[in-house]
Amino acid sequence: MKKNIKRFLICLLATSLLLGLPGTAFPAFAAAKAEPVRIMPLGDSLVVGLGSGTSTDASGFRSPLQATLKAAGVDFNFVGSSTVGNANRMDPDNEGHLSYRIDQIAARATRWVEAASPDIVLLLVGHQDVLANYRLSAAIDRYADLLDTVRDAAPGVQIVVGTLVDQPTSSLQRKTDDFNADLRELIDQQAIEFGDVTLVELSGILERADYLGTVPNDPGYKKISQAFAAGLADLLPAANKDILTSSPLKIVAMGSSETVGLGSGIGADFAGYRGYLQGILDDASIYYDFVGSQKAGNGFNIDIDHEGYSGWLIGNIGSRIPTTFPRLQPDVVLLNIGSNDCWFSYALNDAPRRFERLIDDIRYYAAPDVKIVVSTVLESTDSSQARKVKKLNESIRDIVATQSAKYGDVYLADLETALIKGRDYFDVLHPDDSGYEKIANIFANTLSEFIDGLNVGVIDDPDVPSTPAVTIMPFGDSITLGLGSGLGSSLAGYRGYLYDSLSGSDLAFDFIGSNRTGLSNNVDPDHEGYLSLRIDQLTPKVLDAVSGTDPDVILLYAGTADLTLNYRLGTAIDRFEALLDEVRAAAPYARIIVSTVIDPATRSLQSRVDTFNDDIRQLVADRAGYEPIWLAEMSGVLRTGTDHFSALVPVDSGYRKMADVWEDAILRALAERPVFPDGGIVW
Repeated sequence: MKKNIKRFLICLLATSLLLGLPGTAFPAFAAAKAEPVRIMPLGDSLVVGLGSGTSTDASGFRSPLQATLKAAGVDFNFVGSSTVGNANRMDPDNEGHLSYRIDQIAARATRWVEAASPDIVLLLVGHQDVLANYRLSAAIDRYADLLDTVRDAAPGVQIVVGTLVDQPTSSLQRKTDDFNADLRELIDQQAIEFGDVTLVELSGILERADYLGTVPNDPGYKKISQAFAAGLADLLPAANKDILTSSPLKIVAMGSSETVGLGSGIGADFAGYRGYLQGILDDASIYYDFVGSQKAGNGFNIDIDHEGYSGWLIGNIGSRIPTTFPRLQPDVVLLNIGSNDCWFSYALNDAPRRFERLIDDIRYYAAPDVKIVVSTVLESTDSSQARKVKKLNESIRDIVATQSAKYGDVYLADLETALIKGRDYFDVLHPDDSGYEKIANIFANTLSEFIDGLNVGVIDDPDVPSTPAVTIMPFGDSITLGLGSGLGSSLAGYRGYLYDSLSGSDLAFDFIGSNRTGLSNNVDPDHEGYLSLRIDQLTPKVLDAVSGTDPDVILLYAGTADLTLNYRLGTAIDRFEALLDEVRAAAPYARIIVSTVIDPATRSLQSRVDTFNDDIRQLVADRAGYEPIWLAEMSGVLRTGTDHFSALVPVDSGYRKMADVWEDAILRALAERPVFPDGGIVW
């Protein structure tokens, strides 16, 4: 390894000496061009990013390298005929080609390079030659020809050459070592001869955990990006070289469900405060990397790594420190823990001691000079919980003050009263997006005490109420409309009673929908209920009704007309599943609560209802393992005859009972940890 470092330094020295000779200017693109520096990643599968995932935007080393260049103030444009990666977050242009050998790249390099006219070429190729054992004795000659081809196609170009990464088997490693030895010698010679090549040493920088087979995974590609950034440092004189040659600030968010982001939505990228905080760090051009063994959030937009565990206590989190921190080696720890200790009243008299031990373990196992940002526990909207939180937070503030004076590495982010009840909460414990945004700003304020250049956002609370925390869409047939209801339910069926009940709780909510039925002075009349429509007739209504409204909760009730009319009941559940699929496609992140059908007033319908309800229960149970869906069990709720308007339609007394079931299901759905479908959302 020392020899490799020496060669790298010699290469850089030779390049700088040549560039400094009389009559020789620094690279023209760096000194004179007003346009962005055109950078072409050229090579094989590792340039494409084979083996990479969401935290590198499925682009291998290219996305993290671009993040570093942005943080360093570099005006750049990646170029190439191929586009691979999340174009919403990074420049996906490149000239990487899966499984190409050196000769295959060289055969097309003239056309590619001439078309893109790069100022810098990042060259990483040879991996496939080694894997295929393809004429390795002549591999370095092919590489030299490729360098000449690139040089001829783009006069004045600077070429940054990466050695091959290590390989998992001894036989492949021997071939890799031989190839790299020849490559280092070639670059040493060409650096002196041409002054336009720089060697980046990738051998030895990856660990066993950094591979997916023979190619790197996301952590491996991030290390490769750091090596390339350092190799570019002397070729980009306008850049902040300290950022290019340093590692990112490794941040771990650690705690319970608030760290996971329970209750957050699209605005927070389903990552709670982590999503908003990363936006603040990005705006301030802070070079960071969120780390952790867990993943949650929209991986297409943010770094989803964290150490959050829903339902965990202080002691549970402490048990993770010795096993995860030696590997993660975080520079900054954002610690939010204690809400579950309060909720379960778990040994609260001993909680301060456990908290102190947790901080001591973080200091012992984290990176040297770690900074520990400790938050107080968020105030609950439940009064008994709030009293326990207040007492624990007093201890937390004392611990932070004592340890800060003693060690100088502990900082306080006081969250206890940061949120407004009824406005910033998702449920009694967890914030909604507006709450998480406030938490992110408080964390950022604390981080600014030791991170230079961090611009902290401020959220002002307007005098008017904010958007309700939970949007609820009642969707379905005549029962959703409220057929058969009277003044007791404000002519809104179960919706009237549900509105009254939820209004008396701490939950901020808003019924939504394009239809309005009910006495609007008494209830929120918005809904998506349709008179006498069968399941198949409801399905075409979904797209216009649901798309773009972004409901948090959908209350789905359908089947009344099908059962009453005895309409193709053998396939009723198939039609219902098609309706459910349509709803899910229109609202992929909504909590869907599916109701069984009420028992009928006549015995002749009971067997139909029982069969249909059994199918509904099974359908919900099957889907509950991979999407946010819950069951509202209406069977057995109504009193036969007394609570009915007609065979399958309630009167007010029946609707009141239905409202109780809906409310229970809503609160259960909001309190439980949801499972979201594929597409970058991981819980």
